[in-house]
Amino acid sequence: MRALACGVLVLLLTACASSTPLQQRWDAAEAECGEAREDACVTLLCGDTACGFYRCEDVPGEVVLARGLPPRPPPMAVAPAPGSGPRRNWGGGMD
Repeated sequence: MRALACGVLVLLLTACASSTPLQQRWDAAEAECGEAREDACVTLLCGDTACGFYRCEDVPGEVVLARGLPPRPPPMAVAPAPGSGPRRNWGGGMD
């Protein structure tokens, strides 16, 4: 019982320890990326042979929202042919 109490005490003390340097660097990187993400606007611009992502303010002219084709409906269900499927060899013809 005493070992269990000591184990719980050690667990509680390690839970209150400060974060590791790796965690501190991760938190700092998240803060830096969060600031850059606030005003990021990029667009895909294609030339004759190549495409690339550019900032919206670097693109000449106005950026226009392009829409593709509407989604296609799913294909109609087709009934399987008789005699096919996982049970096609069960039961018959076993002599």
